[in-house]
Formats: sequence, structure tokens, C-alpha cells
Amino acid sequence: MLKKQGNRLAGTKRIPSQVALLYHRESDLISRIQAMRFFMDDIMLERRSTDYPYKNHLRISHALYLHAGETADYVIPGDDLSNIKILHAGYAEIVDTDMSGWLRQYVHSGGVLVVEFPFACRDSNTWVSRKRPNNDLEDLLGCREARRAVIDAGMEQKALFEDDIVLSPSDWRIDLEPCGNAEIMARWSDGTVAAVSHNYGKGRVFSFGASFTSSYMRCPDENPSSIIKQILDSAGLRPHTDTPAKVWVRQRRGDNHDIWFVFNISDKLQRLSLPAIPVSVWDSDGVEMKGLTLNMAPGSVWVGEMPIC
Repeated sequence: MLKKQGNRLAGTKRIPSQVALLYHRESDLISRIQAMRFFMDDIMLERRSTDYPYKNHLRISHALYLHAGETADYVIPGDDLSNIKILHAGYAEIVDTDMSGWLRQYVHSGGVLVVEFPFACRDSNTWVSRKRPNNDLEDLLGCREARRAVIDAGMEQKALFEDDIVLSPSDWRIDLEPCGNAEIMARWSDGTVAAVSHNYGKGRVFSFGASFTSSYMRCPDENPSSIIKQILDSAGLRPHTDTPAKVWVRQRRGDNHDIWFVFNISDKLQRLSLPAIPVSVWDSDGVEMKGLTLNMAPGSVWVGEMPIC
């Protein structure tokens, strides 16, 4: 394929995403420490692992945006967010004054911030804050953390949204206390608030006491993906295609064309509608094309040159 089409691929660049996931090193470290085994005689017995809440959140949130038809880049506190429409900040337990100002400026200028609790519950010295979120961030989030409880194994807590969407987080149940003009999006089964949305300046904040990434870990159904699609729509992001779950689309852009790489990573037949007729098809092993629809066998890949849509 490269021998035949290399000249069309050369010079193309990955299209930057308008969705960014916040990576916060200190919060990552705190989450890893909390996942360590207790009562060890020797710290060297602790094994390397990425199976803990913060890393799981990053992996799953990235995958959920892919399932919704969007890619997601990573940023760190202080990065330029001028081209980012959605900033997803989950499990960021440590939020200092500088980071608070950075988040406020982003939303006030028109950005959409997605927060999954726990959030802003420790200071820069890692001490737990009595008032959560700290740094008076309730004016940004439109809520305070009222109560937190660990969800025991085998125990199910349900957060109920409109349109029959139900989340069942696997780590924490965090009750929220709305502030100002925040709109309630979801409630726990006992009626306490589980998620809110709040306008701030020109932008908007979605705060989830019921984490949809941890809910996806417990039950990988369509509910978390439905919430992601609603958030994308609120930011004016509408992917080219209604991408099925476990079909990943990657694009590279040249001067006057795009190169599409489509992967069916599922074990089922999947159908994907293209937005336009391909200029040329480079690889279609295991894929049958009818009109603008790709009928993709399990594990198949489709590569083609597309007009810029």
C-alpha cells in the first residue's frame, strides 16, 4: 500500500483534536499510592501497575470519545487551550491556585469543561481539603461535594438521568450540592444530586459525582457513550459519522485531501457510513462497500483517500 500510495500519504498530518484530556501528574501519583497494598514489609515488593483509578479513567475516557467518533489529545495544566472545545478533567484530586485560574479562564472564554469527581479535594501539599472543591471552585462547577462514600464490591449505586440513562459507578458515590443557577442532570436513587451542569461566562461545566468512566468499567454498555455524545453536541462537535462502538476512525490531512483509517476492533459485523464518496480505496480487506456504507467484518480494516468534508 505504501509503495503505491506513499506520495499521497507523505506530507499529511494528524488532525489535531478539539477534545483534550487533562493529565495531572500529582493526581496520578496520589491515585497510585492509594492503590498500593497495605502492611507490606518491603516497599520493593510492590509491583508495577497501571490498574488503578486515575489510569483507568484516562484509558476509558479516551476510548469513549473514540467510540463517539472523536479523537482526544492530552494536555497538562497551563497548556494553551485556545483550539480546544472540550476539556475533560477527571479524578484531578490536587488543584492549586494556578490551575484553578487556568480552568476558570478556559470556561469563561467559551470552553466546555467536563469534571468527574473526585476533584479539587487536596491542596498542593496533598492535604485533604475540608471544603470541596477547594480554591472556591464551586462558582465554576456550580456545585460542592456534599458527601462521599466508597462503593463496596457487589454493591450497586445507580444515578438516574433523563432519557432512561443509568450509571452504576464502581468506585465512589459522590453526592453534590448544587450552587447558583446549576441545572440538575441526574440524581441517585435516594434523590440526592449526582450530576449538574452550569454556565460560566461564555462556557459551560458538566460535573459528575457519578463517574461514567468507572460505570463503563462495571458495565460496558451504551449509557456512558450516550452522555459523551450529548457533551459533544453541546460543544458543537458533530463527528462525520455515527461511529459504532469499537469502530475507530483515524484521519490524516493533506493540502486537499484526507486519509481515513477505519478499524473494526470488535468481534461482530459493523456498519459505518462515510460522509462522501472516496477518491480512492487503498485497503478494504474484509470490508464490503455498498454506496457510502462500509460493512466491516470482525477485525477488518479500511483505508482510503477522502475529500475534505
